[in-house]
Amino acid sequence: MAKNYILELNETQAKAIVLSLESFVRLGLVQYSNAIEIALPVHRLIGHNQIVEDACNVIKREIYKISPNGSLSICNTKEVSETVKIAHDVYEVMRNKISWDNKPEGGNGVSFSTPLQTSKEKLPIFKIEENKA
Repeated sequence: MAKNYILELNETQAKAIVLSLESFVRLGLVQYSNAIEIALPVHRLIGHNQIVEDACNVIKREIYKISPNGSLSICNTKEVSETVKIAHDVYEVMRNKISWDNKPEGGNGVSFSTPLQTSKEKLPIFKIEENKA
């Protein structure tokens, strides 16, 4: 029997999960520098940006045979794992809902676009409720 899991989060926790998912998805899409910038404290990167960039470019070039500015598409069926696609779908749904909650009038960024399903799983449902306390 299929199960649904429910997790109650406050806004700060939900935003942290969104950033964590974004970092994980960017790793899966070979966007290493972006993932590192999200995950590491800024003070650790100061003065080391070039070292990080060079290391990321070596991995891209040697393992994936792509240019330094290149990355994979989330829809790439051969190179992007299903786990990364599932995380991407969850990330997109959460980011979209939080964006609309924070700015009900909407905006022009990708955060306001309707999430597209990229994995084999159906898009998750993410609801925001007012605190009852």
